Amino acid sequence: MTDEPALKPEARIVSSKPRSMTVALDHPVEFDGTLYESVTIRRVTGKEVDEFIRASAGLKEGERQPQLPVLDFPREVYDEMDDDDRLRVEEALLPFLPRRLTLGAALVRETSATTSEQ
Repeated sequence: MTDEPALKPEARIVSSKPRSMTVALDHPVEFDGTLYESVTIRRVTGKEVDEFIRASAGLKEGERQPQLPVLDFPREVYDEMDDDDRLRVEEALLPFLPRRLTLGAALVRETSATTSEQ
């Protein structure tokens, strides 16, 4: 017998569909000693979406929404990005955005439109 602990099995996604993409920036951003000439957008797991939803639900008045987990780079880079680069990133992330977050965003827009009309 061996004294080594048994490895715990891990689940992993094995899809052949693309799980990430890189978007080149026309206007690179430097942050914390790293130059971001491109950024990565990626698919996320159900666990990451659950954590994002819980963090969003616990916000107090005036607190910022957490960064979408599909953006695999620091929030500061996203905030300082040239607006044309940011728009290109946001357009590219749509196919990677989980339906649950897309539906939630649509519901928020619908609710905001309804309450602002009253």
